[in-house]
Amino acid sequence: MVNVSIFIEGGVLPHDNVSVQTMDNSEKLREGFYSILSQVKSPTEFNIIIKQGSGNKQTINFFKNRIHKEHNSSLLIDLDCHKDKKEEKVLELDLSDYSDNVFFMVQEMEAWIISQIDKIDTYYEGKFIRKKNELALSDHIKIKNIHPEDITKPSIVLKEILGQYFRTTNNKKKKYGKLKDGADLISILNAIDLLRTFSDFEALIKSIK
Repeated sequence: MVNVSIFIEGGVLPHDNVSVQTMDNSEKLREGFYSILSQVKSPTEFNIIIKQGSGNKQTINFFKNRIHKEHNSSLLIDLDCHKDKKEEKVLELDLSDYSDNVFFMVQEMEAWIISQIDKIDTYYEGKFIRKKNELALSDHIKIKNIHPEDITKPSIVLKEILGQYFRTTNNKKKKYGKLKDGADLISILNAIDLLRTFSDFEALIKSIK
């Protein structure tokens, strides 16, 4: 059995000031990524270990420390810019020596969610009040006919869409929380569709041998 460690930006690191709910959401985010990877790489063939590092700097440090001991390790973090800037980002983050093991969510994790945004309707049914039912989420002007990798600040765009189309039972706008909602929504994604949409995710899967 081959061990494959993937260091992913996101979540929180345990400490005294972190609530139980926050830690639960962090674990749900880790489980969401594991679920996605398990759709395309059978756990019977690979022991995939998802490790979170909170922010990208801490995640990169964890990755660097591990890859010297365990070469079958990968890094998956937000690019936070257009994919044409990947090489510059690798240099900026001092990752040139590990470029074969570095992969990006372009431009942020939320681009993955936006790429399958109509799944949110099914997932949120019964949890929130849907406004403008006649309109598909994917038809929103800020994402329609735009490749998800070309959306600047997809986290902000996703927050705007959820606020426009969903209300709580108290008729308040649904607010997007990167950890809580991100953990929920990443878990409903289809890995095959992600492979077709995001080249870095496809490259990550191919790298797992």
